Amino acid sequence: MVKEDLLEKGALYFDHIQQGFEKYDFQTLYMDGDKAFDYLEELWIKNGKEHSFVDFYYVTLEQSSKDMILDALEEEERRYIEKLCGDGESIYFPMDETLLRIITKLNDREILFSTCYFTKEPRTLWGNFKQEYVEFVPKK
Repeated sequence: MVKEDLLEKGALYFDHIQQGFEKYDFQTLYMDGDKAFDYLEELWIKNGKEHSFVDFYYVTLEQSSKDMILDALEEEERRYIEKLCGDGESIYFPMDETLLRIITKLNDREILFSTCYFTKEPRTLWGNFKQEYVEFVPKK
């Protein structure tokens, strides 16, 4: 999946967080990995698989950064990433439970930050430092 596919599906997308602050209503949520997983899983269930996406920039990283990520994961999660990123081109993926567990773990440990896009009930959550997630929704 490419950015244009995400936009076509109605994602609230912006290249720079400042654009999000200017264009959308937002709030900052403070969540550890478990709480973030539960919250994002709830949004995933509400929106459905066809309306829930994640950016995962693993394929764009230098090998040393990839190694750091792989060291933080279980063997099954490593295999999942190898399969997910096999084509070496995509950075946007449909959300599933395994990917959700991986991104919340990596966000929580401040190793790799991912953004979650929900399009049925539009909202975007940016993973951030110190267990902060910035959630953007359309302006009212």
